[in-house]
Amino acid sequence: MNTNVTINNLLSNSFIPRLPPPHIYKKIIAFTLAEVLITLLIIGIVSSLVIPNLIADTQQAELITAWKKAYGVISQAQLNMIRDYGSVSGTFSNIDSSTLYGPNNLMNEWLPYLMVTKKCNSQRVIPDGCHIVNFKALDGSPITSYNTYGGAGIVLNDGTFINFYHGSVCDDRLCNDSYLFIDVNGTKGPNTFGKDVFVMRYSPSKDRFIPGIGTKDPCAGTGFNCGVYYLSQ
Repeated sequence: MNTNVTINNLLSNSFIPRLPPPHIYKKIIAFTLAEVLITLLIIGIVSSLVIPNLIADTQQAELITAWKKAYGVISQAQLNMIRDYGSVSGTFSNIDSSTLYGPNNLMNEWLPYLMVTKKCNSQRVIPDGCHIVNFKALDGSPITSYNTYGGAGIVLNDGTFINFYHGSVCDDRLCNDSYLFIDVNGTKGPNTFGKDVFVMRYSPSKDRFIPGIGTKDPCAGTGFNCGVYYLSQ
């Protein structure tokens, strides 16, 4: 038997893989340890710059969603007031304008229309645990005109805190100095207007509590008008 012929026949069979000659093997390309470490360092730096912003944006989006939900709850409550009394203002027949009782009376008329788990009378909001701090403005400045402690407050079943403020110029009725301050995540931070706290003010012309303070200021400064801005997005 011709050995060379037999070997050639075996090599020609397709089921036997052929190895390339040694001289055509390609050089394997890889990263050095230093290159890998530098790459990881760059990724770490970029992540440290980007991830906090992504987290902040996600948290703010959650707060905006919570605000829209709270606005829907309050709007439905006002529709139910109209059903029962013919108007929103008709629900509030005797709101004492004094410092102590005005916010209490404003709050009490809302109670049948909201799912309330805790109630705190005027000047007892912080001591009785409905909230823990006074609110801050969006620009970081303290809020001196409307503070948590001065109004009455309730906590809803989802943790939302509503602070009721009734100004002394309103006598015994609703007017544009009657406010709701809504903290959509309760005692959690940042307790800041335009972030987790939003304003609704009574409008005599519309006979409704509507978002904002009645001006066209953008979502800046105090943050009082951010609720209007977010509802339009």
